[in-house]
Amino acid sequence: MAHEDAVTDFFSRAVHTVTVAGKQFVQHRYAGALARSYFVGCSDGGREGLVEATRYPEDFEGYIVGDPFFDVPGQILAGRAARALVDAPDSYLPPALLTLVDNAVYANCDAVDGVRDALIQNPGACSFSPQSLLCSGGNTADCLTQSQVDTLSAWFAAATDAQGRVVSLGFPVSDLYNNGAAGNNLFRWTEAAGPPHDIHAAAPWGEATSAQPAGWAFYDQSFKYLVFLDPHVDNNHQSAVDRRGVVHHAALAQLEARTAAGRGDDPQQLAPFLAADRKLLLYHGYSDGFITPFRMFQFY
Repeated sequence: MAHEDAVTDFFSRAVHTVTVAGKQFVQHRYAGALARSYFVGCSDGGREGLVEATRYPEDFEGYIVGDPFFDVPGQILAGRAARALVDAPDSYLPPALLTLVDNAVYANCDAVDGVRDALIQNPGACSFSPQSLLCSGGNTADCLTQSQVDTLSAWFAAATDAQGRVVSLGFPVSDLYNNGAAGNNLFRWTEAAGPPHDIHAAAPWGEATSAQPAGWAFYDQSFKYLVFLDPHVDNNHQSAVDRRGVVHHAALAQLEARTAAGRGDDPQQLAPFLAADRKLLLYHGYSDGFITPFRMFQFY
């Protein structure tokens, strides 16, 4: 059973409650009205900022919101990229192959912006296809098996509902494998834990979340303890997302219902905030391999 107060606090109540109390404290301490109040947050802090702006538009005059985790269902479903590793014994891409993929991406995409400088300025303009690296003609070196191509495709592709509507966007092509980079990428989010120990087990990497890929742990734990409220849910064999990237309608409905209070991704709900001439600055890194930047562009 979920701790409903903890869920409510996390989703929407805690920041607002602390904001009200903080303003009261400051006004009492300095014996005067507040001229301005501002919010700065990134990642889940970005989600908190957009929840504040849409639910409590009077709390702050302005916001700086970065890399927002504001589409909670879409973010939970993003764990499907790690789930793809249990589809076949050869789905895992070892670091050498990730380097191969990353090099192929830069060869295809770097110069799209007009200059070859090891920067992919617009991943959305890149035409790289995982299928281009598929082994053929008996060659097994410096190429990918079909299962590995499927793993890459799960990383890039959107998940849809049964009617084909996008419910979780894919990730950018840039910086798939840079073990020295801060933040997440394909390697850190999906593969850093190594290949699964047993692709047929309910816990393919074992029970300890510390031994699991971050994407799998986030996906698995969210469905067990937030969505279905059942620690025995088998997200390997009864996954909400099938191998085509289609989300089961009942699981999607439950996911959206259980996370609605924590979402800040409906731009229509910003109307009262904007009508009061308050300001919102949004930014997102193109190489974000934890929270896809494409969702924020869609929101904008």
